[in-house]
Amino acid sequence: MFELVQLKEQRLAYFTDMWNIIDTSQFAIFVLLYITKMVSQFNNDTVIEIFMQGILLYQCFYKVFYFIRIYDSMAFILTLLVNICHEAIPFALFIVGILLGFVKIYALFHVGYDRNSI
Repeated sequence: MFELVQLKEQRLAYFTDMWNIIDTSQFAIFVLLYITKMVSQFNNDTVIEIFMQGILLYQCFYKVFYFIRIYDSMAFILTLLVNICHEAIPFALFIVGILLGFVKIYALFHVGYDRNSI
């Protein structure tokens, strides 16, 4: 509703701001996808629908990251997530390496072999 009020007040000047264009196109794509899904009863996905879903998803992430950037309290959460990833990724890689090593050892000890081929 806020976007409609803003469009009514600003008229064509509303479309000079990139964020207004993103908001309008995001709403239009959502409405179009909703109508096509209701008509087809979710039976199939055409290439155009999949493409529009991708655009819609990209716009959603783009807006979320924009809001994270401009609000200081959200920037703290982003910084926290980056620090957690820096700590967790090496640990996760270590665990995966250990698991792969155990899998290899298990395979060596428990997989049968043909004695005639030795």
